[in-house]
Amino acid sequence: MFSVQSMSVGALAPRESTVDFSGRSWLGSYTRVAQDLFVREGWATRTLICSSDGPRAFLTLGIDPQIVADIAGIWNYLEARREVPGSDRLLEKGALANKVLEALIFSRIQNTNFNLFVPWGPRYNNLSPEVTTDSPEDRTLGQMAEVLRALRLYGVNSRLLFMPADTYGVEVNGRSKEKVEAYFASLRAVAELHLASLCELDWRPWSAIRAENRSRYEELRNDTALNFENLIRPREYEEAIRTSTAFSKGADEATIEDRARRYCIERWVEARIIEELCSPTKLSLVREGKNKLDRSGPLKALYVIREEFRAPWIK
Repeated sequence: MFSVQSMSVGALAPRESTVDFSGRSWLGSYTRVAQDLFVREGWATRTLICSSDGPRAFLTLGIDPQIVADIAGIWNYLEARREVPGSDRLLEKGALANKVLEALIFSRIQNTNFNLFVPWGPRYNNLSPEVTTDSPEDRTLGQMAEVLRALRLYGVNSRLLFMPADTYGVEVNGRSKEKVEAYFASLRAVAELHLASLCELDWRPWSAIRAENRSRYEELRNDTALNFENLIRPREYEEAIRTSTAFSKGADEATIEDRARRYCIERWVEARIIEELCSPTKLSLVREGKNKLDRSGPLKALYVIREEFRAPWIK
């Protein structure tokens, strides 16, 4: 009845296992995405059986069935942590959402790193640069650690690009460079305590990434500035102006608008450089609406850090 194919993936021994993937019982609405990837990559063959209950899809696996169970386990875990209980907003819909699942599957099957990206803003409301166990930052890092620990539990190794958004505080919002640097130095020590044992932690401020990719940065920045009205949607620019107004008390209208424009350009360029570097999944620490500039471009995101733990740098 079934088309059987045996193969080995990495160090896995060849084996055969037939699994019923009918309906949406495995990965919910993403089941078909996973099925198609398994067949396309040669990790399984698919047989469709027509019955009185409708078509049923069977995959004959050439990989360890435990890997399939692990993929379902981590996806169900992430679904349980999604941003709004009862919603379908684990991540943005469409092609980018599919790419998150595909990246997880590739990582688990090929035993390669699942690339994550976390940009982190400078402190705005707290005058002290020190991060302590009583700080909102510590609680957010604890939530991130929970996600990384679950990924590891299901056999997914992670590489986390942790990016302090230092230039946004200094160049865009006029914060003291010394205070911004002191805050991120304190944050780094606490972040390493929470995260370093759970992933490959790559701490790189945006200023450093920008310097390492200066030529590409200048190319993208000039193009974005030249085509600003075509690339940046009016509502995204208006949102940036509202944010700039809140962070620029006492500034005149021209300064506020200039900072908003610079912010939009920097975010647009940043998303493209980060995607080109490692094509990561953003582990978002802000509400979905704040990622509109990213979602207009290449970055995909997970929204699994709940509202009370998001954006600790402005609390």
